Amino acid sequence: MNCTMVFSARFLSYFNDEIPRSFGPDAAIGLVENQSDWYIPGKLWKNHRPWPAIGRGFNTGVVLMHLDRLR
Repeated sequence: MNCTMVFSARFLSYFNDEIPRSFGPDAAIGLVENQSDWYIPGKLWKNHRPWPAIGRGFNTGVVLMHLDRLR
C-alpha cells in the first residue's frame, strides 16, 4: 500500500466517522469563524475598512455539508 492510499483511507475515515458525530441533530452545514484580524475595521491600522463582514466573518474555504439533511 502506498502513502497516497494510506492518507486517503485515513482522510475518508475521518470524514465518515468523526464528522457525523460533530454535527448536532439539526445541523446541515459546518463553518468556522475567520481567525484573522483582517476583517475587523480599525484593528490592523486606523483607517482599515475591509468589506463589511459581521464580526470576523466566516471562512468558507472548507464547508462541511450533511447532504442528507440538505436534501
